Amino acid sequence: MGRENKKTCRTILKLLIDAGGDLEQLNGGQLTALKLAVKGRQSADVPSQCQRDMLRLLLDAGASPKTTGHNGSTALHLIVGPHLSLEAVKLLVEYGSDPNQKNSTSDETLLYIALQFRSKKQAKMEAQDAVIKYLIEKGADPNVEDNKGNSAVQTAMFVSVDLFKTLLPKCLDDGVKQKCWFGLSRGLLGDGIDIEMQDQQGLTLYLHCLWYPAKVSVFEKYKARVGIADNLGKHALHHVRGLAHLATLNYTFDSNSSCGNGNPVAFKYLVSFGISINAVNKDGQTALHLYESRDVHKSRKANPIDGFNCKSDAKFDIKDRNGLTALHLGSMRSVSEFNKLVECGAD
Repeated sequence: MGRENKKTCRTILKLLIDAGGDLEQLNGGQLTALKLAVKGRQSADVPSQCQRDMLRLLLDAGASPKTTGHNGSTALHLIVGPHLSLEAVKLLVEYGSDPNQKNSTSDETLLYIALQFRSKKQAKMEAQDAVIKYLIEKGADPNVEDNKGNSAVQTAMFVSVDLFKTLLPKCLDDGVKQKCWFGLSRGLLGDGIDIEMQDQQGLTLYLHCLWYPAKVSVFEKYKARVGIADNLGKHALHHVRGLAHLATLNYTFDSNSSCGNGNPVAFKYLVSFGISINAVNKDGQTALHLYESRDVHKSRKANPIDGFNCKSDAKFDIKDRNGLTALHLGSMRSVSEFNKLVECGAD
C-alpha cells in the first residue's frame, strides 16, 4: 500500500467518522471497525504505522475497545493472538482495555491466548514475549484459569522457561502453583528423569518433599527409594524427626489418625519401606538420638519410640560420636524421658 493510498484511507475513515458512522456496528463476522483494523495486521501489505493511525482515529472518535463479539473476544484478544502488535496492545490498554478480560466461549485470558499463539520464529517470539511482559506490567493475572482449569502460568511452564520465571512470582494462588508442580514433576518423571538424583547436599527429590505430603505421593507412585541418605548420612527418618510441623504429614499417612503431639504414624510408614530405625548419620546418631537432642523450647516433635515396637526393634546401646546413647541424652532431658526409654528396654 503506497503512501498516497494510506493517506487516502485515513481521510476516508475520518470522513465516515465525522459523518456519524456507527463505530460499534457489527459486520457479518461480528466484527466492529476497531476489530477490522486490528485484523488488518494479517495482511502483509498493511504497515503497523497505518494500523496504529486507524486504531487511534477510531479510539479518539469513541470506539470502545471493550466491545465483544459472539465469542466474547475484544480487539485486545485479537491483537495478542495471531494479529500481534505491541504498539497496538499499548494503545488499546491506554484507551481502557482490561488486561484480565476473558472471552466467553472458554474463559481464556489474554495471557493464556498470547502463550497459545507463541511462534517458533525468533523475531516473532521476541515480539510475543514483549507483549506478555507488558500485560504482566499492566496487571494481567497469570493465576486465572479457563473453564478447563488451565492458567497462563501453567501454560508458560511448557512454552518458555524465561516466561515461566516471569509469571511464577506473580502467581499468588497456592492451588495453581501446586498444579504447576504436579504437572512438571509428572512430565519429567514420565520422560524418565532419574528419580534418585541428589543435589549438592545429597538430598533426593523425595527428601526435599517430606515437608509437602501431597508431593510425596507423586514420588511414591514412581517408586522412589526412601532409604537413600544425604551427605550427612541422614535419611527420611532423621529428616522426619526434625519436622517442626510433623502433624501435617498425617495427610499422607492417615488423614483420620490422632497421634497426640507427634506423629508416630509417620515413622511406622517410613519404616515399612525398609528403613532401619537404628540407622545412624555421620555423627553416629539414630532418630532417637536426634529426638532426645531436640530443642524443647522451639517445637514439640514426634517421639520415634511411639512409631515402632521399641522392645523388639530399637537398639538402645548405640552410641554417637560423643559416646552417648539415647538413654544418656534422655536422662539429661527429664525423668519422664528417662522412664519411657527404660520401659522400652533401655539398660
